[in-house]
Amino acid sequence: EINSEVLGSMKVIKFQNWEESFQRRILCLRNAELRHLFVYAVGGAVTVMLWSAVPLLVAIATFTAYTLSGNDLDVATALTSLALF
Repeated sequence: EINSEVLGSMKVIKFQNWEESFQRRILCLRNAELRHLFVYAVGGAVTVMLWSAVPLLVAIATFTAYTLSGNDLDVATALTSLALF
């Protein structure tokens, strides 16, 4: 919105010497937009990381609970339980 306003009124802006004022205003809005985009990108990256890591963490927690409860974890039990995850 502000970009089209600036481009449409370029002669008035230059004639009145408002270039610095509009430049500061546009850069402030642009920085706010970049902050929002960064937060969005970080949130997406965290979501993808969790989506990938949760199955591994569940398997590790299950195997840990199984061995801490006094059972022996052999290959057959581990592969069978991994197939069920």
